[in-house]
Amino acid sequence: MKNSTPKQFLSINKEPILLHSLRKFDGIYKKMKLIVVLPNKYISIWEELCEKYSINISHNTVAGGRTRFHSVKNALDSIKNKSGLVAIHDAVRPFVSKRLIKRIFIESKKKSCVIPVVNLNSSIRKVHSNKNINIERSNLKIVQTPQCFRLSLIKKAYEQDYKKCFTDDATVLEKMGYNVNLIKGEENNFKITNMHDLNHAEWLSQNISK
Repeated sequence: MKNSTPKQFLSINKEPILLHSLRKFDGIYKKMKLIVVLPNKYISIWEELCEKYSINISHNTVAGGRTRFHSVKNALDSIKNKSGLVAIHDAVRPFVSKRLIKRIFIESKKKSCVIPVVNLNSSIRKVHSNKNINIERSNLKIVQTPQCFRLSLIKKAYEQDYKKCFTDDATVLEKMGYNVNLIKGEENNFKITNMHDLNHAEWLSQNISK
């Protein structure tokens, strides 16, 4: 992003991206508890933003770790419940709908692991050395969050040692031999990773319904 401010604290429609994401989960279920995971040095910044924007959404804040894996593990370790469901979401996906979140939880009651995906619409080629080959895109999907799991199962999965192949939470569970169940995601549930995404997010925030 070439910005000294962490992405989740950048603004869209005059409010931090993280606040937009937090709102999407607020009120989904009465007993749902929200956890925000941040690098330790940024927790105070988030607390200042909560005061500045009068954020009264109940949530706990947990210090992250050296990788995404370790950050999620810290959050899971902070959960004292022995059973239930947990959804893990990227803070910079502020346009996930409450409808999709509810659908993911409903499906997760039936299955151990549910993640949203969307179709890949671009042509793909695999490059190896000086050669490249076309890959059939109908067999490929773009993975999104939130990814939802049975709590006891994902906690057990995160007892594994960290591996570079753990690119998301589903890959951590998959390493234990469990199947990953896919449901249809949403095109607007994209991850803000660069200035183009941020500009698009600004436009969406002013032109789509909440």
